[in-house]
Amino acid sequence: MLTRLCYCKAGLEVKIAKFCGGRGALNNIKSLNLSIDDSIIIQKNENYRSPVTIQSKGENILVGKELAAKIIVESETINDILLSSLRTGDLAEVKNVLAKGEIRRRLLDMGLIKGAILEVIRKAPLGDPIVVKLNGFDLSLRLNEAENIYVSLKSLSNSSSKSIFNKLKMLRK
Repeated sequence: MLTRLCYCKAGLEVKIAKFCGGRGALNNIKSLNLSIDDSIIIQKNENYRSPVTIQSKGENILVGKELAAKIIVESETINDILLSSLRTGDLAEVKNVLAKGEIRRRLLDMGLIKGAILEVIRKAPLGDPIVVKLNGFDLSLRLNEAENIYVSLKSLSNSSSKSIFNKLKMLRK
């Protein structure tokens, strides 16, 4: 299954499937001596917000979190990840809601139950709030709420940049 490099846990061996990004991102990836079909091992990936350390061709490479999100890898095992770490346009299935008390009840009442499919529509510049499309409506979640929800990635967004910018470009044409 395809996933983003930034979603992979330490110790996982993956194969690079494709790169999604502009010329700058592709040049940065080339400068790291990475190419499609390379087999890499994730050495370190903490909380999806820091750089990812990988091992490729016998050497350790530090990949920034934004660049790691543009490297699409193929893996046999896919981990559940935090909703807060998903990128705009990614589609996921809710696996577990870890919130407690009143917040948990509110999230479950709004439809964030195991098996629900959601799409990340927007993220504020600092990641708080996050807007997801769930059961036909847009739901805005605080960052601390999204950090209590584990999801399984179903499909990656097709665009390499933020969807709102792509929509603006289409309107101008």
